[in-house]
Amino acid sequence: QRQVVNEITSSLVGKTFEVVCDGVDYDKQYFYGRAYFNAPDIDGKVYLKSDGVINEGKTYKVKITSVADYDLYGEIENEA
Repeated sequence: QRQVVNEITSSLVGKTFEVVCDGVDYDKQYFYGRAYFNAPDIDGKVYLKSDGVINEGKTYKVKITSVADYDLYGEIENEA
């Protein structure tokens, strides 16, 4: 199953999605959120980075830059 997940998540690198910011992961030093295909508390998260301010509850356009198992990492392009 992990191989299938890696193939699917890897295909998302370079794509842009609308992501709702849910909070901060202080251990990883990232904000995190979810795209339309992420179920809260079940699926992986989208970890967000930005040079600007990130607000919980806001929706952002995020370009996926890398993956790690079930999680995606991306950079905010702009507020959606």
